[in-house]
Amino acid sequence: MIKLFGFLLGIIAFCIPVIVCAEDLTITTYYPSPYGSYDELQTANNTYLATSGGFVGIGNTTASEKLDVTGNIRATGTITGNNVVGVNEFIGPGVIRQIRHAAGTTNIDTTSTTYQNMAEMDISVTTLNNSILFILWNASIANEDFGIVGNKAVLRVTVDGVQAGTFQSGAYTWNGTGIFITQESMGGNCMMQVSAGVHRVRLQWLSHKGERLYSWPTHWEGYGRSMTVMEIVQPGF
Repeated sequence: MIKLFGFLLGIIAFCIPVIVCAEDLTITTYYPSPYGSYDELQTANNTYLATSGGFVGIGNTTASEKLDVTGNIRATGTITGNNVVGVNEFIGPGVIRQIRHAAGTTNIDTTSTTYQNMAEMDISVTTLNNSILFILWNASIANEDFGIVGNKAVLRVTVDGVQAGTFQSGAYTWNGTGIFITQESMGGNCMMQVSAGVHRVRLQWLSHKGERLYSWPTHWEGYGRSMTVMEIVQPGF
């Protein structure tokens, strides 16, 4: 019995130093490591990268700009900046969500030297956020038979009262044989990015020198007018 008790005391004495050593064990770690590779990294608050120089690469290890991305970028908000390249460009992929069309059926004329709305060239469209409106239009305009040489018919498209793209103009000239060239066929296309809501697209015209201009769809020579508006959306918006 005494031998057994001594044996147990020996085992306990042998184990005590091990337990003490385990409690004093210190492991030094560095997180995040200045060098290394992670399968996944998530932060719960502000994150600052390359603050003292260098570049941030996503999908590559050869970044040459502050942010260098190899692959597609998806954003659910507006991208802004002081020098955004391609601000008037739309690059796909894109999906046509709706198409609206208007064609003039009544005869109209104007002598106004300031922009006036062309009758029936008025399309309202309800869009999603960050949609692109792609607008195509065409109009054949007639001048007075013996009008002012050099008079110009000037047409433009507006979206919510703001000019979209550039205006188009056509001058009436003397053809050298005593006959005025009195008809101009004009057309163009433009686009504008819009927010979610109802937007109004109009085709406007003016007479540069105040000579009477005509848009007569019922005329046998066909001085008609039309406009088409397409809404293009990007997947995910």
